[in-house]
Amino acid sequence: MMKKQLLCCCIVSVLFLGGCSKKEEPQTVQDEYSDVSGSGESETETETVATSPVILSKTAVQPLPLIDSDILGNFPEDNYQYPSPARFPLDTVDRREDHDLRTFDQVATILRQNLKLRNDQIVVMGRESGPMDGMDQVLFDLTSDQLYQSANNLAINYVRMLKTPIIKPKGEFETTEQYQLRVEQTQAELKAYQVDYDVNLLQNALNKAMRRLYIKGGFADPDYQYNADQGILTLKIEENASSRRLETLLTLSMAAADAQELVKGSGWARAYIMDFKQNHLKVSGVLFFKFRSQITQQQRVGGESLIYTQVYKPIKFEQKSIDSWAEPNDDFTTQPFQDVLNSPRNQFEFGLKHYLPAETYTKQWEAKRQQAE
Repeated sequence: MMKKQLLCCCIVSVLFLGGCSKKEEPQTVQDEYSDVSGSGESETETETVATSPVILSKTAVQPLPLIDSDILGNFPEDNYQYPSPARFPLDTVDRREDHDLRTFDQVATILRQNLKLRNDQIVVMGRESGPMDGMDQVLFDLTSDQLYQSANNLAINYVRMLKTPIIKPKGEFETTEQYQLRVEQTQAELKAYQVDYDVNLLQNALNKAMRRLYIKGGFADPDYQYNADQGILTLKIEENASSRRLETLLTLSMAAADAQELVKGSGWARAYIMDFKQNHLKVSGVLFFKFRSQITQQQRVGGESLIYTQVYKPIKFEQKSIDSWAEPNDDFTTQPFQDVLNSPRNQFEFGLKHYLPAETYTKQWEAKRQQAE
C-alpha cells in the first residue's frame, strides 16, 4: 500500500492530518520512516537538531582572491560545470516566499523530520523554478562524476567567499586610524558569517542549480512497464538541459494500486535519499511527492498539501547520457545503460582531493579564451 503523508498549509501554519477537512484526505499509514502523531510545529520545537557532519573545516581554506575588487572575476562565465557562489549562494536553495510549501527548503525540512533521516543523509530533488530560470543546467546524472565535481567546487568556493573581505580603499578624507578601524570591523563582522563545509551545505550545492525532478513533462504519462505478477514497476524518465540528454531507468517493487496512482496521476516528482559515508555519496532510496491545492470547508482559505510516498529501495537504477554538441556523431539510441547504483562514481571523494581552485579555473578559462581569438 502506498503510504502517503499529507501536510496542509491552512492559513499560516503547517498541520498534519486532522488539521483540515478529512473528507478528501487519504489514510495515513505509519511505517518505519515516519511518525505523524502531532503537528509539525510542536515536533520541531521539541526535536533536538542534529549536527551536520563536517566535510571540510572553514580553517582549511583561504579567502577567494579579489579581481578588480570583486569576487566575480574568479568566475568569468555562467558555467553550470563551475558555478559561482556569488550567483548561487548556498544559505538557501529556493529564494521564494517564506510560506511557499513548494520550495526545496520547505519540502526538505518536512521530509527530513517525518522520515527521520540521519544527519549523514542527503535529499536530492532539485528546486522549483524561480529567480534563476534559464540557469538550471544541472541534471541528476550519475554516469560521470561531473555532478559531484560541480557541487564540491561550489560548496568549497562558497566557504571561501564567506571568508573574503571586500573592503573599499582608504578614502581621501579618511585617516589611517579610521581606515584601520573599518578594516578590523569588517573582518570581525565577516567571521560571524563563516561556515564549515558540511553535509547540509553539500545538499544545498547538489540541489541549487537543478530543476525539480518531475517524473514526466506536460500531460503525457511517463514511459513505464509494470509486471503485475511480480509487482515490479520500471520507470523510464527522459530529461534535457541545453545540448545534454539524460535517460533514467528506475526499477522498484511496488503494489499495483500504488504504481497506477504514480504513473497515471499528475504532478509527481522524485526525491533521492543519499547516504554520506567516509566522504562518499551513494543513492539508498527514492520517494515520490506532489502538491495538491485545496480549500478548507471552515475557512474557505486556499492552501496546498504535500503528499509523499514511502521510501523505495531501487532494485535497479540505470542511466545513460549524451552531450550532442560534444558528441554529435554518437547514436544515443544504441548507447547502453550504466548501473549507477553500484557505479565507480560512488567513490568520488568530497573535499579538497578533487577540488578545482577558482584561481586554476580562471587561468584555464583565460587560456581557452585566448586560443579562441
